[in-house]
Amino acid sequence: MAKKLDPQAKCLQYNMVRVERSTLISRMTNKGRANNRAGNMKRRIYVEAHEAETMKETPEVSQVTSEEHASLIEKRYAERFRSKDSLISWYLSENERKLPALDFLTKYIKEKNFSNILSLGAGPCVLEYLLKSALPELKVVATDYDSLFIRKAKILLPEIIPIEFDFFKDKIADLWASLGIRFDIAVFFGSSYVMDDPQFVNLFRGLKDAGVKRVIDFCGGYMDLKEVVCSALLPVRRSASLRKLFRKPPLNLRKFHGYARSRGELRRLYREAGFSVLQERPIGGYKYVAILACKVFEISIRSWEMMIPNDKQDHDNCWKNRKLEV
Repeated sequence: MAKKLDPQAKCLQYNMVRVERSTLISRMTNKGRANNRAGNMKRRIYVEAHEAETMKETPEVSQVTSEEHASLIEKRYAERFRSKDSLISWYLSENERKLPALDFLTKYIKEKNFSNILSLGAGPCVLEYLLKSALPELKVVATDYDSLFIRKAKILLPEIIPIEFDFFKDKIADLWASLGIRFDIAVFFGSSYVMDDPQFVNLFRGLKDAGVKRVIDFCGGYMDLKEVVCSALLPVRRSASLRKLFRKPPLNLRKFHGYARSRGELRRLYREAGFSVLQERPIGGYKYVAILACKVFEISIRSWEMMIPNDKQDHDNCWKNRKLEV
């Protein structure tokens, strides 16, 4: 026969069970957080040795500047900018893998009925020109930090609006103020990877503050599971003594382009900047594409102006029927 416990003993036993349960939940939560942190990985992406030789002798910590990039492009590809046809032909021959992304973006803009787009890190602006050709009513603003790209785009591709913009020096707020456009969508065609975490978060936060409805990040520096594992072996591959032992030439790494990141690391940065991930998928040559929206729903200014309340009842109805931008 089971022994009956007095009320005080029952209370003590209940508290002991509750403490054990809380401890178990805490351990499980901490373990989950540890696993999430383990899934977040970032590493540097270095410029190829033959490209580095054309640049200044600088430490590895120095990133490719806009001046160096413009000089490199002008030395190697000046003849490609002689005409619109030569520019488009050259670009598509080198970047055919990006065409499925352009097709997806065109359909997405049509579906959402967007009227303008901001492309950040557009390079020679060919994809933006093709987008404008497919959607003639769309206002296309293409930005890049390379002054040569922007200068040539203004001459060869007058249908779009090319603007010089540096991720590391310029601000979205200033760009927004100078253009006077509230962008429906912003897109990165494989360019966001050049930024370190603080610049990445600040730029995306600037897009949020500017009222951009959607951001599509076609990630150029995405690390899948295989690359995450391989990145752990990079110190071994870069070891001068081991390369000499296996008769491999030394790696000549003087410049780096940006950062490769895992899915968990990218999602962490999006979240810190104030965005939610609506969709994730591979598209064409991009292994990871994220469609983002602002976390906080904002009331459409235009809709709000059309619903000015005259009395308390109208005020209540206004809030019940307000239109939210997602």
